[in-house]
Amino acid sequence: MEPTVVSTGEIREILARRIDHQKQAVGIVVGVIEPNGRRVVACGNLANGDPRPLDGDTIFEIGSVSKVFTSLLLADMVKRKEVTVDDPAAKYLPEHVRMPERISRRPISLLLRFLLNSFTASNRRLSSATKSRFTPRGLPIQA
Repeated sequence: MEPTVVSTGEIREILARRIDHQKQAVGIVVGVIEPNGRRVVACGNLANGDPRPLDGDTIFEIGSVSKVFTSLLLADMVKRKEVTVDDPAAKYLPEHVRMPERISRRPISLLLRFLLNSFTASNRRLSSATKSRFTPRGLPIQA
């Protein structure tokens, strides 16, 4: 049975509905991987008041949901010995991307371990007992 491949136009219609009618976002980019290759469908703008168009190279902030997937992928990469949690994050970025070097005037070295342990304002509502389950030590990444 062949998988159903949704057309670029159909995807663009869904994105436009979510942006223009449901007001779920200002802009959305979707990556599609299908049997014949890959494609990117974008709709909307970078931000309110910022008319720059979106494309497959647009950089977005990582949302809370994607942190779960990022942590699981990182744990799997550590288990396969592709990376260690003590590697600097900058080691895996393209040359033109720069990591912050200071926070509040203090020098920092962002290790992958710290990225696993990041949190957002909404995480502050979690109890300390719940938060402790999300530390790198709690992930199944032991070699």
